[in-house]
Amino acid sequence: MYVEETLNIIKMQKVAQYFIGEHDFTAFSNAKSKKKSMVREIYSIDIDKDAGFIQIRV
Repeated sequence: MYVEETLNIIKMQKVAQYFIGEHDFTAFSNAKSKKKSMVREIYSIDIDKDAGFIQIRV
């Protein structure tokens, strides 16, 4: 996705830490999904900028 505004990588890295841990992703799933649980654990989030691109690894 292209964004015209300059993004603040340091703020993005700080806020990303709130996503680490166990979360219920049911709201993002298909209503017909046969999975019993949509609870998943996020262990780390890395946000880096390189050559004008921002890379987010979860």
